[in-house]
Amino acid sequence: MKRFFQLICCILLVLTACESENIEDLKPIELVDSCPTDSLTFQTDIQPIFVQNCNNSGCHGSGSIFGDFTSYAGIKAKIDDNDKIRRRVIIEKSMPESGPLPDCEIRKLTAWLDAGAPNN
Repeated sequence: MKRFFQLICCILLVLTACESENIEDLKPIELVDSCPTDSLTFQTDIQPIFVQNCNNSGCHGSGSIFGDFTSYAGIKAKIDDNDKIRRRVIIEKSMPESGPLPDCEIRKLTAWLDAGAPNN
């Protein structure tokens, strides 16, 4: 009986030690979105994606026969041509040739295209 009482006391001690009196400690940690897609601008958020993945590869540089992605006008021309950028980069993920863009860049590009691809 004494052993049973000791066991119950130990269990109660462990359970009360795990209890938190601070309600904030009980709330789940909110993850901060490390890939914000609101308030995107072409110059700050979108153009760097094209520079790094399309222009630097030599495929879509200045005067390229595949489409010049060095300016907004060149990129917009491909968007207006049956939305080829959305199809090739986001849906098929066949571009860039080096492999699919990281998820965050795809989310940014999608949000920008969904907003009408503004030159802001």
